[in-house]
Amino acid sequence: MKMHLRYLWYVLRHKWYVFTECVRLGIPWAGVTHDWQKFTRAEWRPYALTFYGGYERKDRPAWLVTDFERAWRHHLLHGPHHWEHWIIKAGDFSECAAMPKRYVREMVADWYGAGCARNGAPKGADRYAEVRVWYSKQGDRIRLHPVTRYQVEHLIGLR
Repeated sequence: MKMHLRYLWYVLRHKWYVFTECVRLGIPWAGVTHDWQKFTRAEWRPYALTFYGGYERKDRPAWLVTDFERAWRHHLLHGPHHWEHWIIKAGDFSECAAMPKRYVREMVADWYGAGCARNGAPKGADRYAEVRVWYSKQGDRIRLHPVTRYQVEHLIGLR
């Protein structure tokens, strides 16, 4: 039970920070509906067990690895604010479809909200400093359509 409460507390913090950022970015409804699928049977238990179930990430049992991979795929398929969703949608894993601006803004809000849920809200005027550091480390791994990449980098202050 404690594992579920800890995961719930994380999800609610994350959703709060994403909501406040979505409001700031002009897409408040996206903040309300953000990550609704985390509350489904397809995702809740595998996520809770993976992050709060007492397993070291590398020492999870094979069944949990499989369940989490299935839950993550469900999350991506039902979460158009993830860049991976647009690779899957393109149908060709070597290409990415351009993301609509609304989902680009929600994706940036998601990155911001994830950092805030883990580390607290940033202190100071530069709200995307942590996002830029994370993006600079992950940028080569993140496959974005060139238009989407430009929009992301503009939003987080790299352009």
